Amino acid sequence: MSDVVLTELQEEILDIERMGLPRRDAMRLVTQRVGFFVGQTRYQQELEKALKLLEGQPNPSAGTETEREDSGVNRRRPGPRPRSAGTHQIGSTGG
Repeated sequence: MSDVVLTELQEEILDIERMGLPRRDAMRLVTQRVGFFVGQTRYQQELEKALKLLEGQPNPSAGTETEREDSGVNRRRPGPRPRSAGTHQIGSTGG
């Protein structure tokens, strides 16, 4: 099996896509997770790139959690993510 390497942004987008959220909510959540603004065009482009890279790979939802971690597709770091000090809530009016 080839070793698929996804960027952090692509991993986050795929993770959010699994939740089945509306695109607008998904973009907001991805923006919060990666710490920089991800617009609709970039979101769509990165999603397409990630799906193309994963094409032909085994379905990551199949099998046990251990098998998914060993597959090379799930490259999330263990433990909590460090908080980015430069992020803010999108759409906040401050009131």
